[in-house]
Amino acid sequence: KGGKPKGGKPAAKAKAPRQVGNLNPDDNDRLIKGDAQIAREQRDIDTMIKGTKKLNNDLQKLKKTEDKKRKDYKKFEKAVEKPIAPTKASKVKFVLAAGAQPMVAGEAAAPAPAKHARAGKRAGKRAPAAA
Repeated sequence: KGGKPKGGKPAAKAKAPRQVGNLNPDDNDRLIKGDAQIAREQRDIDTMIKGTKKLNNDLQKLKKTEDKKRKDYKKFEKAVEKPIAPTKASKVKFVLAAGAQPMVAGEAAAPAPAKHARAGKRAGKRAPAAA
């Protein structure tokens, strides 16, 4: 059996595009670096631009929220400073619920029997004693 000759093939060298006529500086770059390298750099630049845009957006958002908070706080401060003026609603006399007479002084209200989960027997026993 004849073996294949050993030794790897030489790696293909990235060929720079051939120079044609007068070149502007960009093309000179291209001759030195090769298209792939330039594309890579361009991508990096694009990514950076995108990143800065995003950062700026985030900053704007933060600023907006900060401003809003500041405004809210200012409102709050103002509200705290000035005494609360009675509004129309608070001027309206509280209408007594039908059947509920205002309490006469000296007449103590009987404590309402306690209503909670365990109140069953005990509250029932205690209520008549208090009344």
